[in-house]
Amino acid sequence: MKSPNDNLSSIETLREELSKSNESIEKALQLYHSGAADFITKKHEAFQEAFQAVASVKNYIDSLDEDINTMPLFRILEEWRNTFEGADNVILGHSKPNEQKGGRPKIASANEYNALLIAAIIVLQNSGMKLNDALERVSFDVSINLQELRNIRTRFSRKNRTDKKYSDSARRLSKVTEPGNEETHYQNLIKQYQIIKR
Repeated sequence: MKSPNDNLSSIETLREELSKSNESIEKALQLYHSGAADFITKKHEAFQEAFQAVASVKNYIDSLDEDINTMPLFRILEEWRNTFEGADNVILGHSKPNEQKGGRPKIASANEYNALLIAAIIVLQNSGMKLNDALERVSFDVSINLQELRNIRTRFSRKNRTDKKYSDSARRLSKVTEPGNEETHYQNLIKQYQIIKR
């Protein structure tokens, strides 16, 4: 159980993260309405901030009560990520929601999670890193077994081993909007994977 001081510290951190997120989103909206050319770049940053804001709210609530069910917030995060990547979604922004009965909807498959890892590997390779070094770094950064990561990459790289939409998603995710921004883009991919896999 957290002490009152811990709770105060947590709420202050949450306030800061939400304020930072709001500033980024407001800036992106201003650029959108003004038709500014750098809106596309800012849009990606705003998405990351909005994503992190909801994740932070979820984590804060979890820290207050370990028995509270924050799965709806987790599902929203998955839907946002899927929509942003152009992948299929189930609940949000969908004209024909999935009406199957029974069980929880499966929103993000292992392949969708793994597309983030493949994208991270591609970003490192495009920045000049050798494949083995890129695999080792991603393996270390997300605490996944190196051989497991190699197997995932093999499935993504071989024809007919993984649905094309997931390999396409990995390529889209790997695109760096600004030259020289590869490390930041890589860190964002890793962070997004870690948030989703919590």
